Amino acid sequence: MLTLALILAVVLVLAAAANIPFIRRKLVTDRVLALYRRILPDMSQTEKEAIDAGTVWWDGDLFSGRPDFDKLLAVPEPRLSAEEQAFLDGPVEELCAMCNDWQITHELQDLPPHVWQYIKDQGFLGMIIPKKYGGLGFSALAHSTALGFPETAYLARGQAWVVRTHEIEYLKAAVLGDRLRIETRVATMKVANSLRKTEILLADRLICRAATDWVYFDLARGRPLRIPDDLRAAFPIES
Repeated sequence: MLTLALILAVVLVLAAAANIPFIRRKLVTDRVLALYRRILPDMSQTEKEAIDAGTVWWDGDLFSGRPDFDKLLAVPEPRLSAEEQAFLDGPVEELCAMCNDWQITHELQDLPPHVWQYIKDQGFLGMIIPKKYGGLGFSALAHSTALGFPETAYLARGQAWVVRTHEIEYLKAAVLGDRLRIETRVATMKVANSLRKTEILLADRLICRAATDWVYFDLARGRPLRIPDDLRAAFPIES
């Protein structure tokens, strides 16, 4: 009985100690983490560069289990830069004036050659591609606004796009100095969600692909909503 009582006492002491974060961290967590680090393979230079290229932003708070919502609410509202606004007031308005809906839809079933040339010359096909890679480096807000859907249009409807899932697969390595081509397209447009696919290519080699499932959301009711027809027309599906 004395031996059993002694064993129980030891177990209770260890259990009590395990409930104290500082002791548990020193005696258990640090040792397990050190063992786990020895098991893991070394991080490659490409992986280190990818990690150093960005931050965890507020997502780090979220996964910590103790998110600071004041930090999220303090993030300033996205706004168009002066350069983006000038592009909307200039080239975008000019492009709209150049287009004849009847001619494009019923006669040519395509854009006229001079319109295609204007689109290429003004960089419409590279609005969200960074400047150092030959694009305009515009924000997603500017891209959506150029298509006729600024933030105010969504808020006036009480609707917005939210991300449900995001998957990314790294196929091959890229290093600092490589010239990459990024292609993004709308793959599906279902009742209330749309899948956007992105491919990153080095020359003609696919090195990375990603898929993001966007859900169209009713902000007031907090639930998915059928995607409006005019929004579907602005973001056509590309096979």
